[in-house]
Amino acid sequence: MKSTLRRVVSLAAVVLAAAPLLRAHPGHDGDHGLTWDFTHVANHPLVTLGWTVVAIAVLGAAWWLARRLTQPTVQSLRGSAASRGK
Repeated sequence: MKSTLRRVVSLAAVVLAAAPLLRAHPGHDGDHGLTWDFTHVANHPLVTLGWTVVAIAVLGAAWWLARRLTQPTVQSLRGSAASRGK
């Protein structure tokens, strides 16, 4: 089982590594290059909120699926034999 500190450090490392990619988006002033500021986020807060909700939902579904696939399946052998030894 991972400790809380280990989880926080892992999450912080992932966020810091992905930060440059998350801030880049095409410019809207005609040059179509990448712009590296938050003016787009400030100008369109509802769209930003919508994409944040979508990203959280996708990450939550991936986490749920990963947890579900890694849990061992418990099987009871009680009653599965042809004869119960009587």
